[in-house]
Order: sequence, then structure tokens, then C-alpha cells
Amino acid sequence: MKRINFNMITFSLCCVLIFGFQNALYAQNDVDTNSVDQYTKGQLLYQDSFDQGMKNWVVETPESQYSNVGIENEKLIIDVDHGATV
Repeated sequence: MKRINFNMITFSLCCVLIFGFQNALYAQNDVDTNSVDQYTKGQLLYQDSFDQGMKNWVVETPESQYSNVGIENEKLIIDVDHGATV
């Protein structure tokens, strides 16, 4: 006759109950943590119409023939392969 390890069964049951309860709480709150609605709009720190080109900006990005940081139609375009700091 096989022996049953009740400690392991109890531990497994507790884990299922805890994680199941946690997921139920998240579903109950109905909060989308990726939504921009959870943030409040603060004070504008800086504004640029880009009519002077990139004069006010410093770009840091690895050089790549496929990367582009520039101005098109008075809008800042950041199209890079490996990320950029502007």
C-alpha cells in the first residue's frame, strides 16, 4: 500500500487557494494596470514646435544605417533599432 504525503497535499492546496484568491481580487477590482487613465496630467515642463530643427536637442543612440532621429513636418521622429535618448 502506498503512503500518502499529506504535508505535500496540504501545501499544494494552500498554494491553489492563495493564488486563486489573489487572481479573484485582481479580477474583482477591474483595474487595467497598463491603462493611461490611472495617471493624472501634471504641469507641462517644456514645449517645442521643432521649427528650429534639432537645435534644442541632443541625440544619444548607437549608430545604425537603419536608425533615424529627426524632424518631419514639425514633429520629432524617433525610429531606431536599439533605443535612443533624446
